[in-house]
Amino acid sequence: MVGRLEQAGQEYNMLINSTKTKILTTADEQITVTVGGSVLEQVDTFCYLGSMIHNDARSVTEVKARLAMGMNVMTKLTKLWKTRCWQLTCKFLT
Repeated sequence: MVGRLEQAGQEYNMLINSTKTKILTTADEQITVTVGGSVLEQVDTFCYLGSMIHNDARSVTEVKARLAMGMNVMTKLTKLWKTRCWQLTCKFLT
């Protein structure tokens, strides 16, 4: 599959950067994928569009991280919720 992608890219003068390209599999075994004569690095996790992708296909750490970020924001807003100098309509914009 990688060979076909590499071949299609060459038709348009495009190359796969083997130093930036990583592979992730859900299998526990090590596999060897080569691009342009270089062996690609196999990783256990990587960040894709801000989300951590793991080789075990679980998202427990991602959910925990997002919950922690939400809790952090809510903790910062506690002072606003408790203040009496702001009207309730200002606290909840609809």
